Amino acid sequence: MKVVNCTKCNEEYAIDLNKPEEWYCPYCDNLYSITTDKLSVEKLQEHLLPYSKEMVQKIKDEKMQLVTADEFVKLHKESLTAIRENDKLQEQLNTAKKALTEITNIPESDNYFDEEERLSCIKEAAEKALAAIGGNDESLDN
Repeated sequence: MKVVNCTKCNEEYAIDLNKPEEWYCPYCDNLYSITTDKLSVEKLQEHLLPYSKEMVQKIKDEKMQLVTADEFVKLHKESLTAIRENDKLQEQLNTAKKALTEITNIPESDNYFDEEERLSCIKEAAEKALAAIGGNDESLDN
């Protein structure tokens, strides 16, 4: 199988390389022509350069589908975006955990802090965490 773009309507669809009689676009019935895909063939040859002859033969025999980085990104853009968002949320969560740990480690009123200094330390740790995770630190100004 190979994903192609129709030269007439530009819609993307899959073709079975072993069944050229079925290379019609399902959207406009335009016949896909391998000659219109000459650049892809040239690109494929470029992509195969790093592989040994044995590996190229294995790719052909097992009908492996090679995907370029650009094609991979195009096909998996949504999941890559979700992964990036998840990483960002995890980083924010870790920052919040660190701030809460710092706040819980601030000693209660004793010889080292008066209550005002203690509250100031708590507020400072919370503001740093909110700034790092993109929160609104103005809400702490009350």
